[in-house]
Amino acid sequence: VRSCHARLHLQGKEGEEHTRLHNNNTGAPRQQYTEDLKSIMASRLHSQRVLCVVLLALVGGQVATMASNSNMPGRPNFIFFQPDEMRADVLGTYGGSAEGLTPNFDAFVEESAVRFDQPHVSYTVCSQSRVAFATGWPTHVRGYRGIDQLLHSYEPNLFKYLKNNSYEVQWWGKNDMLATDSWEDSVNSAQTLGGDKWGDNLYDVDDLRNYSMLYTPVTNDTSDLNNLAAAISWLKTRSADSDPFMLYLPLSYPHPPYSCPEPWYSSVDPDSLPPLRPHDLEGKPDYHALIRQYRNFDQLTADQHDELMRKIHAVYLGCVSYSDYLFGLLRDTLKETGLDQTTATFVFADHGDYAGDYGLVEKWPSGLDDILTRVPLLISLPEAWGGVANGSVAAPVQVFDIVPTVLELANITAEHTHFGESLVPFLQNPDLGNTAGAAVAVGTVGASGESGLTPGASAHPGTSDTLFEWPRGGPDGPAAFAEGGYSSYDTNDFEGRCDPDCPTPDSIYYPKVMQEQNERLSVCRAASIRTATHKLVYRSDFTDRTKHMRDSELYDLVADPFELNNLYNSTDSDLVQLKHRLYHRLMDWLFLTSDVSNWAEDSRYSMPGNISFEYSNRGRIDRHDLAGIGEDADGKPIHWWANGLN
Repeated sequence: VRSCHARLHLQGKEGEEHTRLHNNNTGAPRQQYTEDLKSIMASRLHSQRVLCVVLLALVGGQVATMASNSNMPGRPNFIFFQPDEMRADVLGTYGGSAEGLTPNFDAFVEESAVRFDQPHVSYTVCSQSRVAFATGWPTHVRGYRGIDQLLHSYEPNLFKYLKNNSYEVQWWGKNDMLATDSWEDSVNSAQTLGGDKWGDNLYDVDDLRNYSMLYTPVTNDTSDLNNLAAAISWLKTRSADSDPFMLYLPLSYPHPPYSCPEPWYSSVDPDSLPPLRPHDLEGKPDYHALIRQYRNFDQLTADQHDELMRKIHAVYLGCVSYSDYLFGLLRDTLKETGLDQTTATFVFADHGDYAGDYGLVEKWPSGLDDILTRVPLLISLPEAWGGVANGSVAAPVQVFDIVPTVLELANITAEHTHFGESLVPFLQNPDLGNTAGAAVAVGTVGASGESGLTPGASAHPGTSDTLFEWPRGGPDGPAAFAEGGYSSYDTNDFEGRCDPDCPTPDSIYYPKVMQEQNERLSVCRAASIRTATHKLVYRSDFTDRTKHMRDSELYDLVADPFELNNLYNSTDSDLVQLKHRLYHRLMDWLFLTSDVSNWAEDSRYSMPGNISFEYSNRGRIDRHDLAGIGEDADGKPIHWWANGLN
């Protein structure tokens, strides 16, 4: 179509040019030649013009038909609203106990979105989780276990796919995902704006509660508010004929220190909370007790401890409510501009937070409790793309399923192997995820301890291999997987290295990094499989062959949704068989997703010929930078440099 439009335009120009040439040429031979050429050109141009006019008429009719067909929309815009460290169970739509805490998230589901009841992250620390959701790779695929190990330009990421396919990618907020060399290929603009993030430590340095991460309220505008305001201003500049866009909002709240502006900071009364998960449990992995020891919580009296943990939890809930308020501002803008009709909006987090449960704060790299792995996943797909409102999906899913979901909606073909499953069928028909063995809504247990089963749902819904392929599907129903921790041989992964400065006791992270450095087995590698009814967490390390017997975990999530009674070493025959089945499935998951093949193919026959070397007497370089360093007869260092490498 574009070619015909251009051809019709150029034919007019060509006709004018031929007339000019004809009028400027004199003499009979030249004039006759020009007349013949003009006749030939006129005949050819007429034929092309007729063909193009007919084609444009036909296409025009098809375009009109397509425009009238609501089942043939263009590509949607995308918005990712990503709070940091937000666990699912505290939101109202997930059965949170604090009434009216998240009115905007709740209304979002009721009016336009589908709620996934069991979405789980790949890893329970910021960067590692984000790298996974941007690639569709479980953490172990490329070994991104350290907090400073980010995606490079030679690796795939979802934002790069979108930018390379004519999406405008705008980013306001934190990073924790892309290395410096990835920005140019992945975004049109990425920035974070200043503002307050937290107040002051609520306790003096000599107070046993100093490492609780509980701070005073924020008194000025937050960085989250400023980043959101900039994004809203940008959204209001969009026109109907603008390129489709991806707006990424990786915000900071409710990440600790536990602090946010008033009135949200004080909006939840600690005394109104149901009992928290207790801290004096047998059978928990060793890091539970060690965290409490390194943060001095074990030296508090029972009353001091209970008061502190409830206050932490209350402020955390207030910060969740503040994030909900920010999301409300975004929703209002989308409605006012009409962008809600053309934009798929995703709400999800990178991981959860202990927030006082189990007597713990923040998160832990090898912690795989539901309150760390289970995050909100709320997706609104506009009606033009078949989306529905007020739906829920019970089947466990992975947060990195976002990758194939977005690629499908944007009509982009993946060019790398990933392990996500598109959620588009669930967005168009949520009931697909409420059969085939996925009916338990764990995590909605009330203060009295009653079960949180969905009304009418079976506690043991049977077996199915049809919802997902093995090992995500299997005889115990659909499953989600997570992992964490470090291996003792990967010393660079552990936080708290002296590079170049050692951590100091005045840092709120001092207890955490000291524990990682001094008690390395407490942050050993871990991997989990979670079905609708059970969870297995396996831990091990090269240096301790019995670690798995002491610190692995198995829970019956129907009878024990708070994960209080570790059944890993139970001798009950049914539990032993269940443990073996889940272990085998977990090992198959790790085996089948252990790596990915490189899609780039290289010539096996290309040879460089003779590569010349030149002598350099510059100073000695580090042996890790270039090979081929030796000494000459006089003991002086010699360095061989391949041309171009230096």
